[in-house]
Formats: sequence, structure tokens, C-alpha cells
Amino acid sequence: MRTPRHRYFDPLAAVVLLLLLLVGMAAGSLAVAPTSSLIVIIGLIGVAGLAVCFAQPQWGFLFLVFATYINLSDVLTVYHAAIPIEKYLLLFLFLAVAIRSALNRESPFRDWTAQTRSAVLALIAYGTLTATSVLYAEDHTAALDVATDNLKNATFAILVLLLVRDGRTLRAAVWMMLCAGIFLGAITSYQHFSESYYSTFGGFGRAWGVENLDDPNHAQRLTGPIGDPNFFGQILVVLVVLAWDRICSERRPALRLIAACCLGLVLISIVATFSRGTFLSLLIVSCAMLVRYRLRPAVVVSCVLVGLLMIPLLPASYTERLVSAVSFVPGFEDNTRESDPAVVGRLDELAAGIYMFLDNPVLGVGAGNYQTHFRRYTQRMNLTPRYEARKSHSYYIELAAERGIVGLSAFAALMFLVLRGLLRARRELSQTGLKDHSHLAATMGICLLGYASSSVLLHDDFSRYLWLLIGLALSLPQIASNEIRGLAGMPAQPPESRANNGVWEITREPR
Repeated sequence: MRTPRHRYFDPLAAVVLLLLLLVGMAAGSLAVAPTSSLIVIIGLIGVAGLAVCFAQPQWGFLFLVFATYINLSDVLTVYHAAIPIEKYLLLFLFLAVAIRSALNRESPFRDWTAQTRSAVLALIAYGTLTATSVLYAEDHTAALDVATDNLKNATFAILVLLLVRDGRTLRAAVWMMLCAGIFLGAITSYQHFSESYYSTFGGFGRAWGVENLDDPNHAQRLTGPIGDPNFFGQILVVLVVLAWDRICSERRPALRLIAACCLGLVLISIVATFSRGTFLSLLIVSCAMLVRYRLRPAVVVSCVLVGLLMIPLLPASYTERLVSAVSFVPGFEDNTRESDPAVVGRLDELAAGIYMFLDNPVLGVGAGNYQTHFRRYTQRMNLTPRYEARKSHSYYIELAAERGIVGLSAFAALMFLVLRGLLRARRELSQTGLKDHSHLAATMGICLLGYASSSVLLHDDFSRYLWLLIGLALSLPQIASNEIRGLAGMPAQPPESRANNGVWEITREPR
């Protein structure tokens, strides 16, 4: 019998050789043309980074997660006149996965479960409906922009599915998000306590209300790299859930301490946003976490007492904004609504979206066309006159107005499949003793709850964060399948293709 023939593709060795070549090229450029050497070196570093991403796509994905959460592309484009690296890195990682799969003669979709495939089909259907709205929308350009963004977000979610195949990669992605939270939280906390509102910290620490800095009754709301305090608060709520999960689930005290630092910085940042919707969303996820972790009554009471004692330490303008939130509750709207124009404006924007949906219940007015029709509906329904096109301030009202019942049903079906897969994966992981992975599955569900609850009062402007969460949640069923197979001693990948220590070995069985 002949021994099996092997072919080896060692990406690590290729990267080492490439790095040595780049070091030599950089040294040569410094010797020949020192004045332009900086540009050359930056380019070589970029090439080296792409080589590393090709050899280990998971590393590139983790950097992409960090860059996405700190909104790096927008910061580079607006504040540093640089290219938006995220979309180019996303495309490169897709190509890397495709090329590596071809070299290893394996399907990149080999780990997808039946639940994953169903959810991906729902995702494609939702994107197709969004793209179809370009045909009947009044503003075709706006609809095309939304369809293009939706394609990018869906591509991001599918890339997550292709690269997050085991619990270790998922855990690393969570920690990259927490590192981004520490980075943003440290900047925002320093900016808040030092009152450094004029500095943008390279684009990562922006502020609203700087023009009214001398007015003691006007709050300076911090917006981080997002540029809007409400959306900044929305992504911070997700980090609160992740940080609390790592505090409860990590075994090493050092990691728990890092997660606790992240939690503290993020909570300070939430206060600095002065966002009422973020506070309400934080209450919702806090209740969900109390149920999830089944804390003892004494711990719950202690947390409540600490929260009550912290109220006097909050800025007065923040507590006033929280009190004004009761204007959304029937019976409390009389005085507060008249004194807070923001509340009046939001209610009018919600009403306009509802009227748009009632006039176009099946397909809506077209993706991105709420703003096109907004002023027309304010005049028609005798709402407060507005002199600029506004957004709906509610993701669900916006979705109903722009894509109708069909779009709402497609999105609801996608979220149903995502949550069903999460619940099934959590149950399977818990039954096999993989407690940490099971905790992450439950945590992803609470993260989606936090984002979904804050979206009740926020429109769809930074949806890439939602699709990152959807991608991570969709990866849980295949993670559960691979981890359970690993416990049973079965390979998570087909027998003809296995990965060991960065060396991909392709084995041909003897004839």
C-alpha cells in the first residue's frame, strides 16, 4: 500500500519571507530617497498587514471588529483625509477566504448548519426587497444609497459567519469589542471630567453643544467617534452587556478586572451622552441580565441602593432630561411636551412615519425616502412646521414607512431565525457542559435586545453595529456544532482538510 501523498500550504512561512522582503525594501528606500521614505514605509506596512490577514484571516477580522466599533473609517475620512480602510479590508478578507478555500479544496460554507442557511436566505431576501424599492421610490438616489449600505452590511455579516467557527474566535471578537470600549470610554471619561469639549481627540472624542459652552443651562453632550450622542449611547449599551458577562464568566482575575474597568468607563460615557433613550435601554438590559444571571435578592437590592445613591452625583441637566422622558407616557405629556421641543419634534416625526405607512402599507415609500416625504406629511397632517427634512427617530417606524409590511415581515423573519438559532445553540452548549460558550450565546441575545430596544427611538443611521451583532449571533449554531463535535472526538472539518498550528494539510487517501 502506498503512503498518502501530502501537499502543504504554510501561510506563516510565506508571511515571514514577505516581511523579510519588505524590511529590505524599506531599508533600501531610506538609503536612496529619505524624503519620500515615510510614504514608502507606510505602504510597506500596509502590504505586510494584508499578508498577515491572508495568512490568518481571523486576525484581520478581529482588527475589522475593533475598527468598526471605533468608527475608524469615518474618523480617517473626515478628520485625516485618508481612505476608509474598513470596506477595502472587508473585500480583501473575502478574497482571502475564497483563495484559501480553493487552495485547500474545501467549501467555505462547510460548517453552516440548516438554521444558518435559513437565516442567510432570509438575509438575502431582506436585501433583495430593499434593492427592489429603488424601482418605485421617488428619490432613486436615496434608495440606491440605502440598498448599497445594506449590501455592505449583509456582506459583513456573512464574513463573520465565514470566519467565526469556534468559541475561541467568538470570545476574541467579544474582547476586541471590549478593547474598543476601553479606548472610547477612556477618551470620553477624560473629556467629561476635564471638560475638554473643544478637542476632538483625533476624531474619537467629539461633543455637541460646544457653541453654547458658556451657558450653564446647556449640556455638552459627548458623542465619541459617532458624532451623535444617542447613537453613541446605543453602541455603549451593548458593551455594558458584554463587559458584565466577562466579569461573571472569565476565570482569570486579570481579565475580570479589565472587563470591570471597561464597564466603569462605558457607564461614565453613557452618562456623558445625556441620552434618555440610552438610559431606558440600559434599564431594559439590566432587567434581562438580572433574570439571566439569577442574582440573589441581596445582590439585587444592593445594586438598586447603589444606583439610588449615585443619582445625586449625576449632572443636574441629565436628571432633568431623564424626568422629561415621562412625556412619552400617556397622562404626563401636557407640561413636559410643551417645554421640551425635542419631544414634540420626535412625536411629530413618529406620526409622519405612521401616516406614510398607512398610505403605503404594502411596499412603503421606498428605502431612504422617509426624508423625501417628511415635510409633505407635516403640512398635510398639520404637524409642527419643520424647515428641513427629518428622519423618523424610530427604526421600526422608518422600516414600516419605507418598506411596508413586506419589508417588516422580512426583517421579522430574519430576527426570528437569528433568535431561534441562538436559543438552540445555547441549549446544546449548556447540555454538553460548554458553559462559557453557552453564556456568550445568552449574552448575544441580550445585546440584540439592547440594540433593538434603543432602536425604538433611533433611526437606521449606523446599522453596521447591528449587522455585526447579527453576524456573531448567526455564528453560534455552527460554533455549537463544531465544539460539540470536538468534544466527541470528531473533526469539525471534513477529513480531507484539517488545520494544525497554522499549517493546512491536504491529504489524498491511498487508492
